[in-house]
Amino acid sequence: MKNKEIELVNLQMASNIIFIGTIIVSFILLYNRKLSLSKDQPFLNARQKYIINLLNQLIVLALTFVFLYIIYERYNDNTNPKEKELDLLNLYSSILIVIGAIITTFVAFNSASEEEEDIILQTPFA
Repeated sequence: MKNKEIELVNLQMASNIIFIGTIIVSFILLYNRKLSLSKDQPFLNARQKYIINLLNQLIVLALTFVFLYIIYERYNDNTNPKEKELDLLNLYSSILIVIGAIITTFVAFNSASEEEEDIILQTPFA
């Protein structure tokens, strides 16, 4: 039991580090957009922005599934009725976040082609 819990915490820590990386990538994309809006020279072209944004959204989507798995495992392993009830609420909220990430990834995929200048920059958590 403790070993599994430690493994889940390790997985959550690694996932949080990756998630921080996706936030940094989102910030870079937003800064590039700001340069474009202020008529300064952006450092990414339209194709690069599209690919980076799409990959970033796919990583966020994968992370939401990882977090859903972690919460599901905690829910299954919990024997305390009050804590299990709270874990169930966490499970429901995690499912909603996965749905949001799926929609966000769909929007990122369809919002702009590789040739278009404007892309919609968003994350399911913002």
